[in-house]
Amino acid sequence: MPPVPVVINTDPFCDVDLLPLEETQGKYAVVRLKNAETGTFTPLDTKGAIHGRDYRLVPNTLINQLAQDVLTKTEMPFELLNQAKEFNGHRGQHTVWDGKKFARRWIINQAHSDDRLGTLMMGVEAVNSYDGSFKVGLQFFFINTDCVNQFHSGNLMGSFIFSHFDRGDRTLEADIEQAVTMVGQQAKSFALVLPKLRELLKPMTNGTDSLSRFLAIRNELAAETPAWPPSYDGDVLDELRGCGPTARLKLPQRPSVTNGKHTLWDLLNAYTAVTTHKVGGFRGTSLSRMVTDHFVARAPAWAN
Repeated sequence: MPPVPVVINTDPFCDVDLLPLEETQGKYAVVRLKNAETGTFTPLDTKGAIHGRDYRLVPNTLINQLAQDVLTKTEMPFELLNQAKEFNGHRGQHTVWDGKKFARRWIINQAHSDDRLGTLMMGVEAVNSYDGSFKVGLQFFFINTDCVNQFHSGNLMGSFIFSHFDRGDRTLEADIEQAVTMVGQQAKSFALVLPKLRELLKPMTNGTDSLSRFLAIRNELAAETPAWPPSYDGDVLDELRGCGPTARLKLPQRPSVTNGKHTLWDLLNAYTAVTTHKVGGFRGTSLSRMVTDHFVARAPAWAN
C-alpha cells in the first residue's frame, strides 16, 4: 500500500510562508507550514509545493475570507453546509483539508423541490491548494436534502477563478465583483439546471435488466478520468437495493429504491451516495464531478 501522506498541521488555517531555495539563487521557493508540534515551519514534501519567483502564495485564511465577502455581498442566505441545516439527522462536511488542498462549502437556504427529483439546494465551494493541485477560486455544487448527496459538476454549473492571483493586469476588487455577479446569477438561475436533471428520470433498464444496464454504464465510467474504481461497484448496487451508505446512516431512501423501478436519476444518486458518504474528501468530490458530468452528458443517448 502507498505510504500515508504526512500532514504537517491539521489546522487548515495554520501559518504558511514561502522559503527561497538557495540552490536556485532565489528563482524558486517552497511552501512551508507551521508545524503544530514543534512550532517551526516545515516544507511540504512534494514537487508541487515548489514555485517560481512570480508565484503568489494565497493562505487558506485569505480565500476563506474572500469567499465569505463574496457570499455576503450577494445578500443571499448562504450558510456553512453543516451549520445551515440538519438534513434528516445528518450534517454535511463543510471543510476539507488534507494538509495541501483546502475546500470550504456553503449552501444557500433556498430549496428547489421537484416531485420526482426531490429537494435540491445549490452550494458554493471555495478551493485553494499549496501544491498546485488547483487554482484559487469558487466551484458550484448542489445537494439532495433527503440524503445529503453532493453533486459536483463543472460542466453543469461552472466555476470561478480569482485570476488576480496569477496576473497583474487586474485588481482583486474586480475579481470579487465578478464573483459576486456570477454567484448571484448561478443562485437565481439554478432552476434552469432542473430540466437537464429531469432527462435522467427515464427508466434505467431501457429494455434490459438492471444489472446489464448498470454494467454497461459502469464500463463507460471506467474509461473516464478519473476512472471509476471497481472496488465501489458493490456499494453502488447496495445503494440501489436499499442497504448502501445512506441506509447505514439511517437517511431516507428514495421511493424507487423500495419499489425496485429504478431510473437513471436513482443510479446517479446511488453513485453520489458512495462518493459523498463512503469515499468523501477530495477524491469523493473528483469522482462525483466525473460521474455527474458523465450522466448529464449521456442522458439523451441513454434515453433512446
